[in-house]
Amino acid sequence: MLVAVLVAAGAGLATRAVLDARIGEAATRVRAAALRQDAKTASAVATRSTEDAYLAQADTVCVKGWAKGKVELPDRPPREDPQAYARWLAGKVGIGEETLRSWQAVPVPATIDREISDILDRYERSLMAYGAAASQLAAGHTEEAGNLLRRGDRLGRDFQRLATEAGFEECNEALPL
Repeated sequence: MLVAVLVAAGAGLATRAVLDARIGEAATRVRAAALRQDAKTASAVATRSTEDAYLAQADTVCVKGWAKGKVELPDRPPREDPQAYARWLAGKVGIGEETLRSWQAVPVPATIDREISDILDRYERSLMAYGAAASQLAAGHTEEAGNLLRRGDRLGRDFQRLATEAGFEECNEALPL
């Protein structure tokens, strides 16, 4: 009888130990899941912070370009004055190209690299169209220049939409000219 009591008590202790182990394992899994979620959240916050820092740096580059443009070329002549507009446009394109090079020098986080590449591509293509339009205007080829200006404006609107969607607060206003 004593042996039976001892066996039953031992079985009870073993059952209790197994139950405690299962409860401990479940609690460990819950804690591990919470830690994984915390790590994901921290990673997402760090990624967003890096992206925000990039946007701020690029916007700073654009503000400098804006300031230079406003100082050096304050008054936009009407497009109906082809020679004056060509000079103004060529100056704006030159400042835009300087701004583009400075902007391209800002390291882009890998998480938004493709998005930024698309934005910079539109910016560059728009500047190229405006630059070619300025040359055509200066040469008196107003029809060709008009086509190039419309192309620059269209690319500039695409640029502006993409830049705004990406979160830029200054660069998104750079185009169209």
